[in-house]
Amino acid sequence: MLQLLNRKSVRYIFTGISNTLIGFLVIYFFYNVLNLSYFFSTILGYLVGFINGFLLNKHYTFKNNDHYGKVLWKYLIVFVMAYLVSYYSGLWISKLVVNYFFTNTDRVILENIAVFIGGLIYIVLSYFGNSLFTFNKKINSKEI
Repeated sequence: MLQLLNRKSVRYIFTGISNTLIGFLVIYFFYNVLNLSYFFSTILGYLVGFINGFLLNKHYTFKNNDHYGKVLWKYLIVFVMAYLVSYYSGLWISKLVVNYFFTNTDRVILENIAVFIGGLIYIVLSYFGNSLFTFNKKINSKEI
């Protein structure tokens, strides 16, 4: 258990909490206040989170000194993959869970739940992708 909660993991939790709050606020604002679609709301929220998360993860969580260009493309790959998986799996899981317990659930409620479920999935995928690929010092030191 102590190995799971090393300093990097604790920093990632703090970074993740702030990034998640910012992302969720943007998503829920665009979706529920401005009535943008689920797709556009999540894209905008995750783009804000992408910028915030990249800067926090590079400088605080992983304390990476590599040039921005060296890690930005890797961060983008992890971001796109984690976003796509979390977007579709969040919708799918929320439909399964909500339809199991309720009938005729409003689309807005379903998609608000999907945002939350997808966000949790994104956090896990992003952490492992960024720690094992984007900011991995062993991999980055072997590159030309």
